Amino acid sequence: MNVPRYRNLLVLFVLALVAISPLFISMQRAPDGSDATLKAIAAAQAFLATLDDHQRNVIKVDLNKDTRIRWSNLPTGIAPYPRNGIRLGDMTAVQQEAALKLVAAALSPAGFQKVMNIVNGDEVFKKMAPSLRFRENTAPVFGRGEFYVAILGTPSSVGPCGTANGLLILAHQLIAAKLNTCLSSPPPSIAAAIAAADAMIGGLVPPPGGSDCIPPPTASPLATELDDFNNGKTSGDSCVTPVNTTSWGRLKTLYR
Repeated sequence: MNVPRYRNLLVLFVLALVAISPLFISMQRAPDGSDATLKAIAAAQAFLATLDDHQRNVIKVDLNKDTRIRWSNLPTGIAPYPRNGIRLGDMTAVQQEAALKLVAAALSPAGFQKVMNIVNGDEVFKKMAPSLRFRENTAPVFGRGEFYVAILGTPSSVGPCGTANGLLILAHQLIAAKLNTCLSSPPPSIAAAIAAADAMIGGLVPPPGGSDCIPPPTASPLATELDDFNNGKTSGDSCVTPVNTTSWGRLKTLYR
C-alpha cells in the first residue's frame, strides 16, 4: 500500500534522537534493536564531530512537549514558524554527507530511499518555484538545501526497556497502518493485527510524555506485520493510492 509522502512528513530530516528511546528505527533489524541503535548513535556522533561549536548548539535541541512537535510539511517561505536545526544548504559538503549517513543509519534502506525521493522531488519543485504563489506576496522556497537536521535530546543506547522501546516502534507502525486503512478496508489479518496492537498498547504512554515501554521482542511480531502492510507486502492488499492529474500528482508518481 502506498500513501502520499508529503514534503518533510516522513522522517522529515528533523530526527529525534531521544535520550530515553532510540529513534523510530525500522523493523528491518534484529529484534532487540541493539546493532541498529548503536549504528545510529555512532552516525549521530560522527555528524556532530563535523560541526563547529555554534552549529552543534543549534543542532542539539532539548526534547520537550514543544520542540518535539515543532515541524511543518509546508515549504520554507510559508511554513508557520522556523524549523529546528540547520538547513542542509548551510552545511559544507562533508557535513551534508555525514548528515545523510545519519539518516541512512536511522532508517531501513527502503525508508532512506523514500526520504531521498522526497528530497529529489523538492529539487524539481525548485525549478518550478518562480511560477508558484500560495498566498499574496509569499512564495515557497524549495530545493535540497531547504531540509533541516536537528537532534532532539542526547543520542543514547540506554532506555527504560534497555536498548530499545518496542512501544515506540509498534506505535509508529500502528499509526501508519491506521492511516493506510483510510484508503480502503484492510485484509482480515491486518484488521486483527491492528486490534491486537491497540490492545497491547492500551493506555501506555511512551517517553518523553510518559515512561512506559514494551520489550522489543514482544512488540516485534505485530510491528513487523504492520510494517509489511505499510510497505505493500501483505497478501490480499489491493489498495492503490489515487494520483491526481496535477503537477504534484505526476511528481508523486515519478518519485514514489
